[in-house]
Amino acid sequence: MIAETASPASLYDVVDNRLAGLIALLGLRRQAATIHDTYERLCRESLALEAGSRPLRRSRLNADGTPFQLAFALGPEATGLQFLTETGAPLADNSARLEAARDAIEDLGPRLGAAHSLTGARRLLDLLAPSTDLDLLADEAGAIWLGASFTPGRSPRLKVYVNLKWGKETSRRARLERFAAAVGLTSTWQRIEPLVLGKLDPLGVSLDLQADRPIAGRVYLSGYGHSVREYEFLVGACDPTLGGWLQRYCAILLGDDRLRPTRSAVFSFGGQAGSRPDYKLELCAHCALASDVEARERSLEWLTEIGVSPALYVGALDVLSGGLLSRVATELHVYLGLGTRQGAVYSTFYLNPAGALG
Repeated sequence: MIAETASPASLYDVVDNRLAGLIALLGLRRQAATIHDTYERLCRESLALEAGSRPLRRSRLNADGTPFQLAFALGPEATGLQFLTETGAPLADNSARLEAARDAIEDLGPRLGAAHSLTGARRLLDLLAPSTDLDLLADEAGAIWLGASFTPGRSPRLKVYVNLKWGKETSRRARLERFAAAVGLTSTWQRIEPLVLGKLDPLGVSLDLQADRPIAGRVYLSGYGHSVREYEFLVGACDPTLGGWLQRYCAILLGDDRLRPTRSAVFSFGGQAGSRPDYKLELCAHCALASDVEARERSLEWLTEIGVSPALYVGALDVLSGGLLSRVATELHVYLGLGTRQGAVYSTFYLNPAGALG
């Protein structure tokens, strides 16, 4: 009798298992059903891959092409769990993925209590990601990424990220300005634009849809080859608190490399009408650090510096890696950074759960 060979685990199932561990770690058991339902709706198709493999159509979410990313922030507020993914089948083209994303937004908006935001979201997406624009449909990066964020004691948020790099530069700027006006960020952008003109490029925008709140927006700008001092000046001009912390952060995270030009970095600002904007600067982890072990060591030093318990960060790494972080490559850590919200500093961690699978 020939023994049956067990089918290899799918990336979808492996990540689902990791999510269960993070839900327990972050105290999100009351929202577990909603988290799993949202994960299934967004990822059932896109993560239908054999664990350890990579899609033929590589995602821009991670350096290895994996179409899924986890994130959380540590600071004075409760720590939430966020995930982000492609939508649609692994080999779907931009048109099919855009349609799948729009369908998922219509489906998940009511499920997550944000049905009231759908009309505004539709208008913005028609502006930012028109389904008939040939430049957008031909862009290798894709059009839209979808995610969700869950925090203990709060209503969930549906997150929509839109590519802003397609088309001519004048078109990109015009879309950015119209988006900023729609979400109440015009004055913030007008203050920031002279500081970044010719230095940072529009990368994307995001919409946050949440129950009983207006749509919140965020603008992302990308930079490459800039000095730490340039970023210190930029964030200091936006928020002196963040500027004061950034120098120390880069000294810990980058060590002597802080004296050299940085590689990939993302500066962003966000908020909504009537609120104080918050700012973030995030550095590409695999560009800046030699391994996940080094990323862990330097992140722990930074968290100690700002008086934040590292327990959730360490626990998340254990859940995602089984305690076996790479000493020779940065595969799990994607972006690391810091930001300010209402004058308080917080640290961000973006992680690739497939990075620890080899």
